[in-house]
Amino acid sequence: MKQLVSYKTQRLLLIMEALTYSKSIYISEIQNINQCSRTTIYDDIDFLINEWGSYLELTTDKTQLSMRNYAMCDLIDFKTDLLQSEFSINLLIHIFLNPYCTLYDLVDSLQYSESYIRKQISEINMYLTVYNSQIFYDPKTRKYALITYNSFTFCFLIAEILILMDMPDVLPKIEIFIDAKFWNQFNEADIFLSAHSTEILQCALNVCNLRINQKFYSMERLSHDYQTAKEMLILSNFLDETREYFDAHITKFLKENGFILSKLKLKELLDLYTIIVIKAYLFPEKIDRFSNRFDLFYQKFKRNNPYFAGIFEQYLDNFQIKFKINVREYAGEIMFELYSHVHDLRKYPILKIGIYSDLGINHNQSLLLGIRKHFTVQNLQIYNPYDHYDIVVTTSTAHVSQFHNFDELITVSDLLGQYDFMEIYNAIYRKIDLVAP
Repeated sequence: MKQLVSYKTQRLLLIMEALTYSKSIYISEIQNINQCSRTTIYDDIDFLINEWGSYLELTTDKTQLSMRNYAMCDLIDFKTDLLQSEFSINLLIHIFLNPYCTLYDLVDSLQYSESYIRKQISEINMYLTVYNSQIFYDPKTRKYALITYNSFTFCFLIAEILILMDMPDVLPKIEIFIDAKFWNQFNEADIFLSAHSTEILQCALNVCNLRINQKFYSMERLSHDYQTAKEMLILSNFLDETREYFDAHITKFLKENGFILSKLKLKELLDLYTIIVIKAYLFPEKIDRFSNRFDLFYQKFKRNNPYFAGIFEQYLDNFQIKFKINVREYAGEIMFELYSHVHDLRKYPILKIGIYSDLGINHNQSLLLGIRKHFTVQNLQIYNPYDHYDIVVTTSTAHVSQFHNFDELITVSDLLGQYDFMEIYNAIYRKIDLVAP
């Protein structure tokens, strides 16, 4: 049977499989499992921490690798993430770096059958559609070439390929390839100075720079005239405005409710927001390869706390109205990053909350059901004067206040409204009183 995955992927899979069965694993154990040097092991561990460390709370002290956040394991399919079209990505890069190669060249270089390679090229082309690109076969010359109908989304594709393969060393080769064989085929005046094209290109380059911290082109090379430089300045200001929006709304909302972010964490989070805004601008239809993971996560998050999710989605809707960019499609990714950066969001302490209405048992039940729709993770009960509660929600304080069996008392109206839910929400987070480590 042919080896379909790289040795690195095999090693990573074995490490993660071992970690799911125990909270920590010694370096010596990893060495026994993978039969490789300690230098290789440390490189693999660095990769795992960079890829999933913030989600799973992976840590190492150079003697063992530990994982503390098991709650996130079911949201991350390691096998899917690591094996996702690994051969297809290798095939794509091979064609990318060796343009106009024949099918025979691919068979000889990659050691796979013609039928298998043709099948993989068909699947790659389905993926490339959203990047306005494709692997083109010329029946006359019998050669393959990676072509694109949009130079701007192509930049994003380059970044994604490099991220998938963890191959920053390919960057110099790609820059030579773009200089010599890609950019020169376009009419510069038509492409670079056409309406909106410069800002889209700059968006793509921002993605590249933020994701892999290297540049395909310097700002000086791109800013070849005053108009281009001016358009880039406008776009830079635009991205700053979107960043300020997130900071002024979502992160401010978190702070007001007791979730504190360090300056470093806040900067990382806002950088990620900027990337998502760029992606939403370039691709209104979501294409992220991890979208299933994000969607699954957000479905669970929304089900556990629909009121919080409702406020969050309102911010995203307001963002679209203000900036004309639909980030709602990326709600799961935004919340996933938020969740990974604000550790206290993971804790979700369940509070005992008593519900009491002076209008009788039927109204009691009505209040309970109404509140439960918004706060499904909390332990909501009909008020019992002989129990103790973290919070009591009541329509009248006269009866409840005489028992003193609660930490906090909240008064709501007979017909629950937005203000009432906000009061309950604030009471919950005052009670939790979390402080980030």
